[in-house]
Amino acid sequence: MESLYSLLSQILLITTSVILLISMTIALRKIMKDVNDILDSTDKLIFFIAAFQQLLLLGFLIQQYTMFLSGLRILRMLQDLMLLNCLIKLDSDNEQCLKIVDKISKLISLIFLSIWCFIIFLEGFNSHFQCDQQIWMLLSGFLFLTNVIQLYFGLNILIQIQKYCQDSSNQHMFDGLHKIMMDELQNRKVQVIVFVLCSISSSIVMLLYDYTNFNELNPIICLQKTNVTQILIYIAVIFVSYQLPCLGIYYVFYHKNKKYLNNHNWEMQRNIVNFYDERSEIELGDYQNSQ
Repeated sequence: MESLYSLLSQILLITTSVILLISMTIALRKIMKDVNDILDSTDKLIFFIAAFQQLLLLGFLIQQYTMFLSGLRILRMLQDLMLLNCLIKLDSDNEQCLKIVDKISKLISLIFLSIWCFIIFLEGFNSHFQCDQQIWMLLSGFLFLTNVIQLYFGLNILIQIQKYCQDSSNQHMFDGLHKIMMDELQNRKVQVIVFVLCSISSSIVMLLYDYTNFNELNPIICLQKTNVTQILIYIAVIFVSYQLPCLGIYYVFYHKNKKYLNNHNWEMQRNIVNFYDERSEIELGDYQNSQ
C-alpha cells in the first residue's frame, strides 16, 4: 500500500510541476510580447528563472540526478538575490549604495553559477542525488540568510507604505492623481508581502529538511519513503521548497498584471503615473528621506 501511495505522490508532484511549467511558459510568452513594458528586464529575467526551475524540478522528479537539484537550488539563489536587489532599490535611493549592492549580487551570482558547474564536473550528469551531503546544507543556509535580509527590507518597505498612507489620509488628499498613487502603493504592498512570505517559508522548510537529513545517519525523510507520514512530508517539502516561490512570482508578475499586458488603453494611465516614476513604481526611499 505504501508503494502505491509513493507512486501517487510522485504522479501528483509531476502533474503540478507540469501544470505550473506550462502556465509559466504561456505567461512568459505574453510578458515578452507586451507592448506596454509593464515589467522591466530584471522582472522578466526573474520570471524566466522561475519557469526554468520548474523544468529542472520536473527533471528531478523523473530522474533524481544531482545535476537537476543543484541547478534548482542555484537558480533559486539567483532568483532571490535579484528579488533582494529589487527590494533594496525600493527601500533606498542612494545611488552609490545601489551600485555597490548590484556589483556584490552579480559577483555572488557568478560564484554560485561556477559552483553549479563544479558540482556537475565532480558528480557527472547522471549521478543520483544523495540527501545527506554538506553542499545542500550550505546552499539552504545561504538561501535562508538571503531571505532573512529580504524580510528586513520587506518589513521596512511595508512600514514606509503604512506611514505614507496614514499621512495622506490625515492631510485629506483625495484627488485623482493621489488615488492612482494609493493604488500603486497598495499593489506594491501585496507584491512585497507575497515575495517575502513565499521566500522565507520556503527557505525555512528547505533548511529544516536538509538539516534533518544531514544529522541523521539513516535519513527518515529522504527520497526513500516507507510510510504515509514520510510521503506527506515529502510532498509538502517539494511543494513549499520548490513550487511555492514560483507560484508567488507567477501571481505578482503575471496574474496581477495580465489585464494590462498588451492593452493599448493602459498607455494613457501609465503615462500619468510616470510623472512620479519611470516604471509606475513609487520610490519609497524619497519619502523616507523626507521624514
